[in-house]
Amino acid sequence: MGFLFAKPQSIDHPFFGKLLFLEIKKKPENSAFEGSRHFRPTDKEIEFHLEGQMPGPTDRQIKFFQDLEDDWDSILHKVKPMIEEEFQNWKPDFKIADFKAEFVPTFLNIPTLEKKNYEWELTS
Repeated sequence: MGFLFAKPQSIDHPFFGKLLFLEIKKKPENSAFEGSRHFRPTDKEIEFHLEGQMPGPTDRQIKFFQDLEDDWDSILHKVKPMIEEEFQNWKPDFKIADFKAEFVPTFLNIPTLEKKNYEWELTS
């Protein structure tokens, strides 16, 4: 894989902690940071992938993570119907009884957030 990735660098970020920088020299816009940290809503570690360049994650990415933690209950309330609807494609009577117990986030992908419209991803 040496032709795609340079040797990974580690940085210590004041908010995200120890991060591994995955630089893609031929396509720098695809470079990213990977790491993990405590996620307050679940009181567990969550792994993450932060799109970006050196010197490190942006203030917008930090704010996105903080807002996600602060607004977690509101976000769950909004996504619950969408998740139930998707699952009902396979099991028509599917209902989420206790969202926080049934869906524990383990991975988060945060884009650069430079565009007005962006997609982010949370995996459980």
